[in-house]
Amino acid sequence: MQLRRLMKRIVNARIVVAVLVLGTVAAPAAAQNTPSKQDSFTGVWRSKADKREKQQRLKAIEAATADMSIFIRGTARKRLGKGTAPPARMRLVVEGKRFTVARDGKSFSLQLGANPITVKKDGKQAKVSARREGATIVVESQGEKGRRVTRYALSSDGTCLTMSVRMRGKKLSGVLAFKATFRRQATAEKGR
Repeated sequence: MQLRRLMKRIVNARIVVAVLVLGTVAAPAAAQNTPSKQDSFTGVWRSKADKREKQQRLKAIEAATADMSIFIRGTARKRLGKGTAPPARMRLVVEGKRFTVARDGKSFSLQLGANPITVKKDGKQAKVSARREGATIVVESQGEKGRRVTRYALSSDGTCLTMSVRMRGKKLSGVLAFKATFRRQATAEKGR
C-alpha cells in the first residue's frame, strides 16, 4: 500500500515536469533567421550532448533520491533520468512578451511577466509562469507535489544557450539541480 502511494507521488512529480516541458498552451511561432537584440533567444537550438553534463545530472538525481526506500529508488531514478533528459533539439521564440518553447513534438507558450496560468494534464494541475530577469528568461511550474524553475541564458555572443533547472519535490531528498547547454543551429541546418 505504501509503495503504491509513493509510486503515485513520483508519477505526480513527473507530471509537473511534463506539464512544464510538454504542456500545450499555444502553437509555436516561426523563428526568424537573424535574431535581433530583443528576440535573441529566438532560434533552433541543438544539444551539445556533453557527457559531463549528463553525469552531473544523473549524480544530482542519485542525491535527490538517496532517502527513498530501496524498493522504489531505482524506479524513481529511472523516471527522473528520462523525464529530465534535455532534448536533442528545441525551438525558442520570443515575440514581444510571448515566449514559446517547442520540443519533442510538443510546445507551450507563456506571456512574459504575466500572472501564472493553470495548466491541467491527466487530472493534475500546475501553475506556470515566465518572466525576464535581466538577460535570462525564467519559467516556473508549481504543482501540488513539487516545483520546477528553468532558466534560459545566452552566451555573450548569442551562439550558446544554457538551460539551468532546479526541481523540488515532496519525496525528493533535496533540490535536484542540473544544466544543459545548446548551440544555435545554423540557418542552413534548419531544414534537417
